Amino acid sequence: MSYDLFVDLRAIQNYIFSSNKLKDNIGASYIVSTLLNKVEGKDLCKNSSGDIKSDSGSENNEEEKGFCGGGNLYLQCKTEDEAKNIVRNLSKRIFEKAPGLSFNAVILKAEEEKDFSYRMQRLYQKMAEEKRTHHQITTLPSYGINAQCSAGPLSAQYLDNSEGSRKYISEVVQVKRIAAKRAESEFKDKYKEALGDDFEPTDEFLKISPLKGEDSHIAVVHIDGNGIGAIFSTLKTLSDYQEFSNKLNNDMQQALRETIKILEDKIRKGEWDYNYKTVNEQNILKYILPLRPIYIGGDDITFVCEGRLGIELSCIFIEEVQKLLNRDDVSFCAGVAIAKTNFPFFQIYKAADALCRSAKNK
Repeated sequence: MSYDLFVDLRAIQNYIFSSNKLKDNIGASYIVSTLLNKVEGKDLCKNSSGDIKSDSGSENNEEEKGFCGGGNLYLQCKTEDEAKNIVRNLSKRIFEKAPGLSFNAVILKAEEEKDFSYRMQRLYQKMAEEKRTHHQITTLPSYGINAQCSAGPLSAQYLDNSEGSRKYISEVVQVKRIAAKRAESEFKDKYKEALGDDFEPTDEFLKISPLKGEDSHIAVVHIDGNGIGAIFSTLKTLSDYQEFSNKLNNDMQQALRETIKILEDKIRKGEWDYNYKTVNEQNILKYILPLRPIYIGGDDITFVCEGRLGIELSCIFIEEVQKLLNRDDVSFCAGVAIAKTNFPFFQIYKAADALCRSAKNK
């Protein structure tokens, strides 16, 4: 007998996109993307394909246990106590490492004679009930006697001098900015080949669109797949789920690499003169890449770019990912919201998301 454990991070869009500083959004996305890869108190590891395996100390003895991605975690546990212990340790991990995030978890006795898609459907139904009845609070509320965070409505707990002035920030913002540094390093490593030697990513909206006054615009692009859920509903085994999930994740990442390469090639040829050069830490003149992905999860991607590039880059990405997936039953829709650089970012994101949902309904 075994037990199915399903974990879903709540309101990750609010958590990721709520800041007007790009580095905070990038850090929040990094936390969401990596939080479920390893649960303290449980020997789990995430391999390069995204599968969750038990780490028995020997590669030959590894047994595939589940998968994670897009703010979700599925694990097949031997006992109910094992599943509860994972949830307990995950709660501790979120309080310590990711304040501001919350999650719901459901545990069901596995009906091993049933198709895996049936078992996942039961978990989704139970999760919907769980979300209606339980909600966690992982942040310190703000009272009249507290100093308020300069980047949000929460209580200030840290003093930040990183921008040349003394600003009070909450613990939520603090952990996002620490995570942003790790995210920056991993982004440069993961997309090293695509970036080349003459392009540098940025974590500032003003550098993505360096123009001043009326011409200073950014575009927020939200792209979502159509037909992905229907494909998952036809998969009969855990290995089938893992295989398709891994292919989808790898193809989304590769499509972004190809999009970056096409963008850079057009800039080098002078076809898109929407950029400017800067001096990096090694005193080498480089282009600022006018595109920065914020979140990739499952069949969703959200990136920000120079305002005039939004529509064309969304078309390029969709063309590249459809070419890689090579399936007639999958398509993609995009929402592109263009606004002034200093406009509240969460409002731009919500507009892009609404436009994408509108496109999916047509």
